[in-house]
Amino acid sequence: MPNQVVAFEHPLNERIRTFLRLEHLFNKIDHFLPQPEEWATRAVVESLLDILSITLRADIKTEILKELDRHTTVLERLGKQSGVDAHALTRVLEDLGGVAEKIYRLEGQIAQPLRENDFLKSIIQRSSIPGGTCSFDLPHYHHWLHLPHPARQRQLDAWMQDMLPIRDGVTLLLSLARSSTDPRAATAPAGFFQDTLDSQAPVQMVRVEIDAGLPLFPEVSGHKHRFNIRFMEVAETGRPVQTNREVNFLLTCCVF
Repeated sequence: MPNQVVAFEHPLNERIRTFLRLEHLFNKIDHFLPQPEEWATRAVVESLLDILSITLRADIKTEILKELDRHTTVLERLGKQSGVDAHALTRVLEDLGGVAEKIYRLEGQIAQPLRENDFLKSIIQRSSIPGGTCSFDLPHYHHWLHLPHPARQRQLDAWMQDMLPIRDGVTLLLSLARSSTDPRAATAPAGFFQDTLDSQAPVQMVRVEIDAGLPLFPEVSGHKHRFNIRFMEVAETGRPVQTNREVNFLLTCCVF
């Protein structure tokens, strides 16, 4: 039976950095939303408010549409080459077009009604205070958290509606990036690896997969021209240090 691996991803531009954060928050919502406990619902609300904060700071709608358009252009050009799986290409192009159409239908800023919701605004205001969302700070929130789970879930589902096209866009773009290149075996002598990137094929993200049983984790730094990976040893006390061992791992430079 093959060893389990754990994957670490590092974005090489701000756009992918934001997409990965949004994916993390949407995954957290998907995990906790079906669970009936108060603390699970709190986790969903906190994630939803984090998404609102991210989409307030950046024009996510425009960023996703730009990437969808870029991917469509690249794939349409690829379709003119021989040996391309026309059926698979058509399916991906339809997915890109479908997601783009849903996002174009969103009017104004993403989830604007949620930003104007007095109930959510009260939670946002208290969330900046450590422990500020406890029962005596927000009795209305405390009351809502103790409604029957189906009632809470209906409300959360309604709040999520404007977010779904954004989630679909982020999911599709990151899926295409991750599958754009096959992983290759690589070795880091004394725990250090460096690679130079082709400026004509800008890498969006670096993906490192290592044996889950190793007491190591990678620290990645870099930009569009070069990146470094340092494998750090987990210590019981003190700060992690770079390992002296040779580390074998799988590396994917996600170009798309």
